[in-house]
Order: sequence, then C-alpha cells, then structure tokens
Amino acid sequence: MNKSNPLQYNSTPNRFWVLLGMMLFWITAAFSQNDNISGTDFDDNPNLHLGVKAGINFSNLKSAELTHKSTYIGMDVGLYANYKLNKVLALQIDFIGNVKGANFNYGTASSLNKLALFYLDIPITMQFSFIKKAKLIPYVGIMPSVVFRKDAYKTQEAVPQPISIGIKKYDFGVSAGLLYKMDPRVGLQLQFNYGLIDVNNPAPNQLVLPFYPYLGGGGSIYNRNLQLSLVF
Repeated sequence: MNKSNPLQYNSTPNRFWVLLGMMLFWITAAFSQNDNISGTDFDDNPNLHLGVKAGINFSNLKSAELTHKSTYIGMDVGLYANYKLNKVLALQIDFIGNVKGANFNYGTASSLNKLALFYLDIPITMQFSFIKKAKLIPYVGIMPSVVFRKDAYKTQEAVPQPISIGIKKYDFGVSAGLLYKMDPRVGLQLQFNYGLIDVNNPAPNQLVLPFYPYLGGGGSIYNRNLQLSLVF
C-alpha cells in the first residue's frame, strides 16, 4: 500500500484503540495486584482516587458553511485521577477516548453522510464540594485533545471512504459539568465540551482532490460535545 497517497485508506492497527487498551490494562492490573489498594483509593493517601469512566456523547461541528448536518452519537471510555486538595476543592485529570463528529444528509446514496473523529481528550478540571459529602459536584476546566483517526462514510456503508479529511490533529477547549454521586464508588457525570480552536485544515489542492468537508474559502469549524458517563 502506497502511504504517500493522501487518498489511500490506512489499514494499520488503530493507535487510538491500542492506547485505550493499554491504559485500561494498566489500571486493571494495578487494582488486582496491589494489596495496598482498597477499591480505587490508596490506603496511604486517602486524598487520591483512581477510576474508570465510560458512556455516550452527543457531538456536532459548528460551522456556518456546513449544511444538512445533525448530531452524531458516539462513545467515550477512559481513566481518571482525582486528588482532593482540601475540603472544598479537588483536581481531576482524565484520559478519555472520545468519538466525535457529525452526521450529514445530502439526499443521495453517493454522498458522504458521516464524519467520525477519534480523539484522545485530556480534561483538567477543578471540582467544588461546598457541602460535606455533597452528592452533586460542579466542575470546570480546560481540555486539550489530539486526533488519532479521521473517517468519512457514505450512506449505508460501514467502510470508511478513501478521502482526505481536512480536520486538524489537535484541539483545545473548555469543559464544565456536574457529577452526581449515586454512592461513594459510583457516579453519573454530565459534561459539556466547548472547542475554542478552529479545527478546519483546508488543503491547497482541495479543488482537485476529493476533500471533506469542503468549505470553499476555508470557513471555520469548531467541536461541540455533550457527554453522559458512568464513573467508577
């Protein structure tokens, strides 16, 4: 396979899922082999909590030039580390695999109808517990991201199309949400991610080669994403 061809689909193993698998294996092995870990809290440091989270997300691409688009439903899964700074504040860092994008409806079977973007999101947030043993915890923070894979699909086809996708390999935004603690070990999290970087990356030859999404003069594209996750 000629890797120099920008239109050729890359069939090598997906680094996005390999990285997620390695992280999940690490945390599972740590929990099962270390006698000093009680559940997901370290006995010698009760302020530190490690855990896993998984759920669904609802995403879209904000752009004045993208038309006939609708919400794309994807999945997210990953790990987090939470450190309680004091009675009120806690710092949390997540490593989350997140499938974002948008659906399109241009009315023909030959049209591209879905853009799937495989991100590694790293939200860094501050949690606020104003009441002792609060069940509802608000938080806010920043979120750098990197793209591991970009796929475009035609209507009723499960195989990505061999096409150049003009989305940057990185993103940066802000995150805010609420964590509802159903019990000390399990929570339900609702989080909104607001991209601040224009992720459109138009190619100079996009008028000649198949290119997606095509925005003519290179209009801006921003990620918008709402996540609903179970937290353990």
